[in-house]
Amino acid sequence: CFKNTKIIVLLSFTGFIFSFFYAFNKQNIYGGGFQILVNKNEDTSSKKEVSFSSFLSPNIANNQIATEIEILKSPSVLRPVFEFVKENKRLKGIKVEKMRYSNWLKNNMEVFLVNGTNVLDLTYKDTDKEIIMPTLKMISKTYQEYSGRNRSEGLNKGLTYLKSQIKKYKELSSS
Repeated sequence: CFKNTKIIVLLSFTGFIFSFFYAFNKQNIYGGGFQILVNKNEDTSSKKEVSFSSFLSPNIANNQIATEIEILKSPSVLRPVFEFVKENKRLKGIKVEKMRYSNWLKNNMEVFLVNGTNVLDLTYKDTDKEIIMPTLKMISKTYQEYSGRNRSEGLNKGLTYLKSQIKKYKELSSS
């Protein structure tokens, strides 16, 4: 070590200089996140089925939650958020022509299941500090709209069925 002191000092100094320039030129990345509680199934009859099947095989319940994670990441849910981010960046003068959904999702979002729970932890990262909160709010809103869509479709179908039954029995009672 004593014989090579000059080499060690030179390499250390060179490494310090490169590290300094790298840290000085690195762009700041900001982030924010929230958690979502995922219900396995809305239907009460299938809840019994899920709990019984998850008692037999926990993988079935985990597969349903993994499916929810993939649905949350899918373009059908997050495309409006992606377009919102692209438009914001375009207004700030950033070139977004080559920006792709898959790259944006991979580089800017993390969605994972908190161990032992039905809670999804979602984190959004970006170099623009001002876009994080509006983007997180939009992600939350679009996921809520998606998850409420099935419930409202079921309610609408039920209402349509009941209206048809009322009409049918009015005709029967009048005859």
